[in-house]
Amino acid sequence: MNISTLTKEQLKVSSYNVMFSTNHENIIYNTRTGALLSLDNKTSDAVLDILNSLEGRADYIETLLQNGFVIKQDFDELESIIKIHNNYMNDEENIDITILPSESCNLSCSYCFIYTQRDIFMDDITYDNILKYIIKQVKPFGNKTVNINWYGGEPTLSYKKIINFMNNLYEIKKEYNLKINSSIVTNGVLLSRDVFIKLYNAGIRSFQVTIDGDKETHDYFRKTKDGEPTFEIIFANLQQISELDSSYSFNFSIRANFLDDAEESMHGLLSTFNEKFNSDKRFTIYFRPIYNFNTDRKDIKAIENSICNLETGNKVQLDLEYAARLSQSDSNQMLDFIPKPIYSWCNVVKKNFHIIGADGTIFACDTLLVDKEDGIGFLSNEGDIVLNQNAKKWKQNFLVEEDNLKDECLTCTILPLCMGGCRRNWIMDKKKVCSLDMKVLERIVKRYVLENDMITG
Repeated sequence: MNISTLTKEQLKVSSYNVMFSTNHENIIYNTRTGALLSLDNKTSDAVLDILNSLEGRADYIETLLQNGFVIKQDFDELESIIKIHNNYMNDEENIDITILPSESCNLSCSYCFIYTQRDIFMDDITYDNILKYIIKQVKPFGNKTVNINWYGGEPTLSYKKIINFMNNLYEIKKEYNLKINSSIVTNGVLLSRDVFIKLYNAGIRSFQVTIDGDKETHDYFRKTKDGEPTFEIIFANLQQISELDSSYSFNFSIRANFLDDAEESMHGLLSTFNEKFNSDKRFTIYFRPIYNFNTDRKDIKAIENSICNLETGNKVQLDLEYAARLSQSDSNQMLDFIPKPIYSWCNVVKKNFHIIGADGTIFACDTLLVDKEDGIGFLSNEGDIVLNQNAKKWKQNFLVEEDNLKDECLTCTILPLCMGGCRRNWIMDKKKVCSLDMKVLERIVKRYVLENDMITG
């Protein structure tokens, strides 16, 4: 960018700059671009002068322009964010489908938000209807990406049906030149080495299993319906999978859900994970707080007081994620440990994203898979997704909708990092819950700068 022709009247300061100070440097971070500068005191003074006056050293101004800290006067940042979000919502290149082959489960976890399983399994007709839907979406030219996520209930209860579906999908791929990505979220109890290999050979390359802390904590929460513990079963399965040679290329995520008083247990799990899997880069671990979704389960009452509030949950998650990255043998993992601008909080807003229940009911959110009244449509026998009046509120651009909940978001400096947060809170609870605040952002950014020793002179 040639700044020699630009006057200060043609420039303005970004609305998405945030500044933090430590004893040694000043940090400037732009939430819209994800750019970060850590400056010593001398350089910081010069940069702050430019941000105040839009005058100063040409090379500094050029750097600030290139990274979005300073922008052209005629550039509308909010409009660009709205446009990016809208383009994401109307993406035509990807067909995203979450499929529930089984709405039954072999576990009985006390905090499960799918609190009343419908105990139904997808029949062959519904599988065929999904394939019809995919064909209609990719005709006539193909060359699209189909992303299939298997969910539940517990999907491995129907693993043979999953394999049959995937085989049929790959036949369609030959005709329409599709790219197929497939993942599965499972509790891991039935994911033996043999079942894993069969799912892998069917085209599934991404796997996720939940383990809730060390053996004692996990077995307290994640029992079978007969009350039997599951930690050792799951870990034995994972170890056998890890023993597969490198010709098996896959990503395996372990999600660890935690309560307010479970941080020590999480560190115990991390220690076990590092011992068993740290040398296998196909395995990763991440941590999330347990949320208190609306449920009529009585057993959640026993842990209700231990569910983290937003601030505590974010802090513990950050500390655990940080500990996990430090413990990994590849130190370069640290380099991406900072929030980045996103297109949307989740893909529920995309017009080509749908969750298909075992009976063909279309759901909007994976935390609302209980009542058909929460559904947003159905899958017809012709392979059409027929949406109802509930769908509009899930599939519209929240930044331009007529909802006063958005007003605070429109003026929020952190908007590009959270994009309004969880849509369920907006729609079901009629409230906005900020999933990221300035305190958390400051903690993350300062830790990132400290660990990467990135002071610019």
